[in-house]
Amino acid sequence: LEGEWAKEEGGGQAWVLRWRLQARTFFIHGLIRHYDVDYTNPFHRGFQEDGRFEDTPLERPYRLLDPMAAELARFPLPKPETGLYFETRFQPLRQVLFPRVYADIWRDNTDGLWNYRLQAEVELRPVFPLRLRLRERWQLRQNYRGLGITRSFSDGMALRGYVLLEGFDFFGFEARYARVQLTARESYPQEEIRGGFLALYLNHNFSRKFEARLGAILWRTQGLSQWAFEDTGIDFLYGDGSKYYLTFLERLSTNLGVKLKLRWKSTRFPRSGFQEVRDTEGREIYRGFFQPEDLYSLEFSLDYSF
Repeated sequence: LEGEWAKEEGGGQAWVLRWRLQARTFFIHGLIRHYDVDYTNPFHRGFQEDGRFEDTPLERPYRLLDPMAAELARFPLPKPETGLYFETRFQPLRQVLFPRVYADIWRDNTDGLWNYRLQAEVELRPVFPLRLRLRERWQLRQNYRGLGITRSFSDGMALRGYVLLEGFDFFGFEARYARVQLTARESYPQEEIRGGFLALYLNHNFSRKFEARLGAILWRTQGLSQWAFEDTGIDFLYGDGSKYYLTFLERLSTNLGVKLKLRWKSTRFPRSGFQEVRDTEGREIYRGFFQPEDLYSLEFSLDYSF
């Protein structure tokens, strides 16, 4: 159990109280924090759990173009909020594990609005080669926008599993579904967006130095973009579509490796309002259509590590 309190001369104050209980099969970690609006100590590294889920340069590209925005994003100013964070990891049985269960509830002291984020994750190991992991996540965010309050509620579910095969091979899959409920605005009247995908992976080692990786992903975003692991990287998924890839890896020596990758990605972007038709009474009907985008690629690379 430990705490910290600070008072800024001519400004506000901040305090943090944290505790941790460790046992053989679980731990409990908790943290209560409070930062005044006028507490502006730039050398105080505040609780930043919320920062991992905020806007990134991928979502706000102006941060890459505006040096001032980039500096403000990195400025270590504590967030003016009061909140409670709770996290635990629990393994009641050898075959059952809760890798991470946490809750974060906080109030923004600039507007007095409450927010929360909850996540629960469980992993099942019914037999040695098989592992299944189910994750649920809920989040409520509230902000003042103009003359009113905007609220967004998101929830998502992900099911992952993989089977260890002979010779360090493995087969895995992942199914994900998420939705976001928004406050409708004149500029964006849609009140809910959703999306999900199904991915299959297969790794096979022909020898200690030669490996093949095969993957297939089917997705449907319905307005909510998704991201999925591909080979050794991450790919962002938009619209509706499918993707397949095959990668061969050869380790010629300790420092030198060869990679050959074949990839096919087919995306269909739904559009509406451009094709005009009329019914029997002469009323206009706008029929939707799909804009196709197909991508074929062949990549070859040499990787050398010093």
